[in-house]
Amino acid sequence: MTNESLLAPPRAKQPFTVDGVRHQPPEPVPLKKQNLADPMWRLNNLYNIVNEDGEMVRFKLRPIQEHFLKNMWFRNVVLKSRQHGFTTLIDLWALDKALFIPNTKAVIIAHRKDDAAAILETKAELPYLNLHPQLRKLLPLTDLNKTTMKFANGSSVSVTTSGRSGTSQILHVSELGFTSRHRPDVAAEIVNGSFPAVHQKGYIFVESTAEGSSGAFFDLCQNSENKKIEKRKLTPIDFKFHFYSWFDKPGNSLPEDQARLVVIPERLVKYFDELEIECNVKLSIGQRAWYTAQEDVFQDKMKQEHPSTPKEAFDNSGEGQYFKMQMTRLREEGRLTEVPHIRGRLVHTFWDIGVNDETAVIFAQNVGNKWNVIDYYEETDRGLDWHVEHTRDIAQEKGYLLGDWVGPHDLKQRQAGNAKQLWTVAADLGVKFIIVPKVNHKITSIQVTRGMFSSLQIDEGLELLIKHLDNYKKEWDKIRGTWRDKPLHDRASNAADALQQWGMYLDQALQTAEQNAMARRDPRKANATMAKDDPTGFKNRGRSGMSGYL
Repeated sequence: MTNESLLAPPRAKQPFTVDGVRHQPPEPVPLKKQNLADPMWRLNNLYNIVNEDGEMVRFKLRPIQEHFLKNMWFRNVVLKSRQHGFTTLIDLWALDKALFIPNTKAVIIAHRKDDAAAILETKAELPYLNLHPQLRKLLPLTDLNKTTMKFANGSSVSVTTSGRSGTSQILHVSELGFTSRHRPDVAAEIVNGSFPAVHQKGYIFVESTAEGSSGAFFDLCQNSENKKIEKRKLTPIDFKFHFYSWFDKPGNSLPEDQARLVVIPERLVKYFDELEIECNVKLSIGQRAWYTAQEDVFQDKMKQEHPSTPKEAFDNSGEGQYFKMQMTRLREEGRLTEVPHIRGRLVHTFWDIGVNDETAVIFAQNVGNKWNVIDYYEETDRGLDWHVEHTRDIAQEKGYLLGDWVGPHDLKQRQAGNAKQLWTVAADLGVKFIIVPKVNHKITSIQVTRGMFSSLQIDEGLELLIKHLDNYKKEWDKIRGTWRDKPLHDRASNAADALQQWGMYLDQALQTAEQNAMARRDPRKANATMAKDDPTGFKNRGRSGMSGYL
């Protein structure tokens, strides 16, 4: 290749299809040897990406991205607001190094399997296939599959979801905050296994939004930020802390005519005024209006997804979720795992009865002092008779020995178009429901269930149930900018209500067992304790399915 401009051949024939429209890459720029020796020129001129509108465009460094490149270290942790383009930047930077520095191994660890495939395709494969044809000829690809690209110069770019990434010169960990919360074992493996595998003069990039004030990503941010505050001189194996807020992105602003349509509540006016002083910034009307409109969407997660300060990012993540602490401990203690069905042991069902929405049913077994949730389904627009038969069909198919059928006080309602109460409809089908007591305040059953969580194990394959329990939260008061003291009624609440039937059932069973034990110790109180009417069906329960508790 000479110093003179190369003859520019026709554009690369690698069309990208979005919503049925085929997009051709931009015309390649003329190549000069002195330009190709400049990494910043290469990033701004060689690579094509798909932008937020689904169009194939030439990548150009944003001011924030350029700032990061000029200030990055060997090891970098980036706490950020959404949509700054750091994943694209880092992966293009890694691809560029692999192409122009022989024997460079770049590894990208994604937080989800689907994201891993998409990252390799859009952040590495597509930019390479749409390089100037002469460059692709000089830097040929020797192998390409769903996880790895290999080049003739001995370099490679690979994507994985595991912490076992092996030795590399460049490591990019995407959304470690998510991994720390949902897969703490993998997060620990990344920190303890993948980080040390990168040699001292190699590069590590960890970029993520915050998810909870604990875990590997939180610790990494805290330690590196403390070093920054203390102005400590870093060694090549120390992590440098970078933070980019929502107002660092110029696009996070509404045009003046749209901004005038947004009513900014007084609490946010005060927040913005204090933020300007704390961060020494001047927020425009458009930025204030953009933030207000976004908060209406993200609600309590706004400061997690679009933080103004590092402290704010962690202090506000996960607020309003009723079972946040319990689900976190479930994961940390390995109780969100493969939970097998134990044949011959009773499988109890716990119901939330939907009148105008989903009916949700949880299948669980009592094993010693543990409760194993082994199955779950939800369905809408079906009558109770259908759900009874469907539950029996599931049991027959999977070999479940059905035990107690436990439901809410809603079973005493009358079925639409029928004078019968729901529990009598079930009785006609041969099912005697145990009806848990009605509570005056919903927080009572929530607190009871929280207290029972330590005995719970949930099969990791029940993704829909897990998602609902993670997302069960309070209603958001948009006017006051705070939480109401009652649950948000959405799809997540149906599964959570079914779990609360389990919590109340177990609580009542434990109380009944204690009362019966007291009666046995003092026969004079036996009649008074055991002879009362029992409309719920809890008294004198000593079935084998509850042997661990009764």
